[in-house]
Amino acid sequence: MADIFVAAGGSGGASSDETTARAADVLSGKTYLGADTSDDVGAGAMPDNGAMQKTLRAGESVTVPRGYHNGSGTVAAASLAEQTPGNAAPGDIVAGTSAWVRGAKMDGTLIEREGEQPTTGVTISDGLAHVGMLPGAYRKNGRYGTPEVKAPVDVVARAAGLDGAKMLQGHSPLGVPGQIPVFNTMGPHGIDPRGSLTTEYGIDLNARTLWMHAPAHNAYYMREDGHPHICMDSEALGDAVAQQVLQGCTFTSKNGMKIPGAIYRWPISGDIGGQRVMDAHENTVFAGDYGARGRGVFMRMPGGSQIDPTCMWAWAPAPTVLPQNIKAGVNVLGVWGSMVDYAATCVPFDGAHFDGVHLSGWAEGSINT
Repeated sequence: MADIFVAAGGSGGASSDETTARAADVLSGKTYLGADTSDDVGAGAMPDNGAMQKTLRAGESVTVPRGYHNGSGTVAAASLAEQTPGNAAPGDIVAGTSAWVRGAKMDGTLIEREGEQPTTGVTISDGLAHVGMLPGAYRKNGRYGTPEVKAPVDVVARAAGLDGAKMLQGHSPLGVPGQIPVFNTMGPHGIDPRGSLTTEYGIDLNARTLWMHAPAHNAYYMREDGHPHICMDSEALGDAVAQQVLQGCTFTSKNGMKIPGAIYRWPISGDIGGQRVMDAHENTVFAGDYGARGRGVFMRMPGGSQIDPTCMWAWAPAPTVLPQNIKAGVNVLGVWGSMVDYAATCVPFDGAHFDGVHLSGWAEGSINT
């Protein structure tokens, strides 16, 4: 502390040479005679800091300013509780470590897990796979560079509902082998058009369908062109041709499907007394011998045509089949003749001469006059 001598009065007194105080040693606003005033009165330059107040937090520091302090100032530290806010509990802090929370030191109880941990279960929902984990801290990396929870593939497969009976053979997602056979309808090598030939087929009359048993039964049927199908031998459909089926009808056989028939339906020409009648083809009829069966009437039928099943008779014109043209007592096609046989009753020509020829008896033919 500098010494300051102040004259009490009268003549004489101390000089600057006898002092050591300087302006920086004297409170601002005060005067003095000091070593730097050359025996004159100087003004003090020491700052008056009054009562300095400062509260420090962890990690903070304060520089005490140069100057005068009145002794009532304080530099204090904030409370530990104030400096350690939080809501962590021991279970939130990794075991083996500690932390200060709201002014209290807490030792952690949270288990530190290794980098690879087993799952507690797998659930599939909402389009996601939910993998259960043991509680704890996961900070250590597994074999693939991050913390891992391992789920056995069979556990994941069961959770996902994988069923081999619903999957194709040759595929094993998550280790579940598919059981559905894969059947190429073009044969094992994909080049046989009869590779899916079935031998079991029929018609369901109630459903009005043609059914065929798939040769591989329950299977996945495929074909390289994207159009798999099964087939049956076309011979099983029969061998009918159009000339064997009526016009207006269609048929299916080895020769095609829904083929229109070609047999002409010979029409009924009329009805007589409730009995339906058709005309002989081109109205052609003649009498002739039919081998050992003798003489009869031939009526031309429309070859290659169908006769209406309700038809009872065939008709052809016979304008000369009249009683007067048939010898009396003779029945021709149900018509009894009325022409008299004079040979049986008299000799119309007895000793007659025609062109020098003597005739006697019954004459047949015509007489030209």
